[in-house]
Order: sequence, then C-alpha cells, then structure tokens
Amino acid sequence: MRARHIAGAVVLVGALWALWLVLPGRASPSAGGTIRGAIAYTGTVTGTHLVYVYATTMEGPPVAGTAIPAPGPYELDNVPDGDYIVGAYLDADDSGGPPTQGVDPMGRYPVTVTITGSNVVTGVNIVLTDPARGAISGQVSYRGAISGTHNIVVIVWQEGTSGPPEYATVRSGPGPYNITGVADGRYQVAAFMDRDGDMGSPEPDEPFAWYPATVVVSSSPISGINVALYDPYRRFLPLAVKR
Repeated sequence: MRARHIAGAVVLVGALWALWLVLPGRASPSAGGTIRGAIAYTGTVTGTHLVYVYATTMEGPPVAGTAIPAPGPYELDNVPDGDYIVGAYLDADDSGGPPTQGVDPMGRYPVTVTITGSNVVTGVNIVLTDPARGAISGQVSYRGAISGTHNIVVIVWQEGTSGPPEYATVRSGPGPYNITGVADGRYQVAAFMDRDGDMGSPEPDEPFAWYPATVVVSSSPISGINVALYDPYRRFLPLAVKR
C-alpha cells in the first residue's frame, strides 16, 4: 500500500505551499476542465479577507487554485484530468500563505470531484467553519535498532473512515507532538518513522504503531496520547486493516 494518504493529509492541514503563488482569480496554467461552486461562511471572523480555493489530489500540493475577495462564487479553470479534493479557507490573519491552524476558518467539499477532458463540474459548494478548539498531544518514543535521525509522522483518522487522515504532524525524531485545531469527534491515532523520507504511508521496513484506544475530543485538548514505535515484523500489517 504505497498510498499517499499522509501526503494528502499534510496538504489539507497546512502544506499548501503553492497556494499563495496563485494570483487572485487565476488558476494554474494547465489545460483541463473546470470546477465551479460557492463558498459560504457565517462564523465569527469579521472584516474583509481573501478566500483561497484549491483542488488537490492525495499525492502532493494543489494542482489548481484561486483567490476570491470574500465568500461567494468561485471557479477553478484548467484543472487536469483526475480525482480531486476541493477545499477552501478564509485568510483571517491576512498571512497570504497556507492556512493558519486555529485561526483560519476552513472547509472542503465532502466527496471527490472528477475531471475528465474539458468537462465542467458545478455545484461544488463549500461551507467554511471556524477553527476547532480541540487538540491531541503526547510523546512518540522509539528504542529499536534503526540508527540516525528520521522524521516521525503522527497521523489522526476519524474513527470509521477510510480516506486520508484528518490531521497530521511531522517532527524530526521521537519526542513530543501537538496537533491543534482538532474538531470534536472520535479518532484513531498512529505514528511511524519516515525512514525513506517519501511522506507516503508507512513502508514494511519503517517502525510503526497505533495508539491502542479511541481518542475522544470534545472542545478541549487531550494529552497523554503516547505512541511507542516498534521495529517492523517480517509480516507487515497493512495500514488499511485498522479501518
């Protein structure tokens, strides 16, 4: 399972590095189809702020993006063929960069959008919601045989889902982690050592472990979610088994 779930999660929760390179009202200059819809927001952020809209696969940064001056209609042009997650956020702190966790209202269309040729997909409407106030924190430890410094990826799925993780964070080696802006819900938490540095799902030779219980977030931080990584067994248990 060389999936790119992890890369997709990182894109959705903060690694949207390509977005602020897109000029307002313009999309990436690749031939393709069109995605249209509207952005709605009725939260607590006041004033006028840009809204960034993007389309991304689960394999990397956005392939198309635009900025609109306020919630309302949008259009992503020249979207290449593929299946896309479409998301948006209101730049509440006017950073001009990727969304600021705990500050910027965010949202995404609930199903994937398929572009084939020059087709036009309409009705891709997104409701932005204010940042959640929950958080998940803990320690990732490792006492195995692998030497050297490798990134540790902590990933969080909503219980019962099979898509990309809802949240993720990366740290340089074992130690404390903290994931903020977590919405209320029931979650499964896992971590692995990204030994090959590909930011994909864990490979058979990468230390990995699940937190052994469901983590319930209810509008407040949850601490003590500690994960002890173990060296991989000869028979690797695929990530999908936890669903």
